[in-house]
Amino acid sequence: ELGAGGRPVVVGGDLNTQPADPAFRALLDAGLTDALAGARPLPTSPADAPAKEIDHMLVTPGVVAADAVAPRSTASDHLAVAVTLRLPGPTS
Repeated sequence: ELGAGGRPVVVGGDLNTQPADPAFRALLDAGLTDALAGARPLPTSPADAPAKEIDHMLVTPGVVAADAVAPRSTASDHLAVAVTLRLPGPTS
């Protein structure tokens, strides 16, 4: 179960899959949300001429994502992704 115990889950990194691929769809079908959806298309690879969207941030429902970007950089062969996440507050 995702987010067991009511804890939010954040998964991010080079997943080597694009948003239209079955593997990415499987992550969404498992209950994760695409935290970069509002900024797509957001190509990240290769860094010198980004054409593929293979770096991602996925979250459990309730985590709010905003301001996603892939800033230009020469630090890696991919661009990093940055997104502001707001975690859900405690429930009582």
